[in-house]
Amino acid sequence: MAFANESAFVECLARTHWKVLSTVEDIQNSGGKAEALISDVSDFDSFSETISAFSSSRQSIDILFLNAGISVDRKRLKSSNSANWKKVIDANLIGAYYCAFAALPYLKQAENAKIVMIGSGLGHLGEVGNSAYCVSKAGLWMLTRVLGEELKPHRISVN
Repeated sequence: MAFANESAFVECLARTHWKVLSTVEDIQNSGGKAEALISDVSDFDSFSETISAFSSSRQSIDILFLNAGISVDRKRLKSSNSANWKKVIDANLIGAYYCAFAALPYLKQAENAKIVMIGSGLGHLGEVGNSAYCVSKAGLWMLTRVLGEELKPHRISVN
């Protein structure tokens, strides 16, 4: 809402249609401009197609706000399910990489682009029974730092 309140055109993306439509309606009802996109950030091909379709009507992306986060199978290691563990890593960490990678050409077109990645204190502290989530958020913290350095020459700040 804050971006829309500052006259930004906001593209809202989620895996489920009803969640993203609710956000878009809130923005539009407040006088902002927004559009809904449906995609799964953990599916590189799907997300790349979505970002290409969006960007075909716009020259640049000014701000990429990454807020994907899931936690499933909250169990200790001995009782955990490896497929669920991978699902969390794919959504929370690999998905952020996919988003940044696919959006990079459009971020470079902006004058001073920004990537904002939402982490969690659990990425620093950890929590018993929630290893996949904690590890994914710790990895996201490091991805943020590394991309911040890598993208400085392109005037893209990453936080």
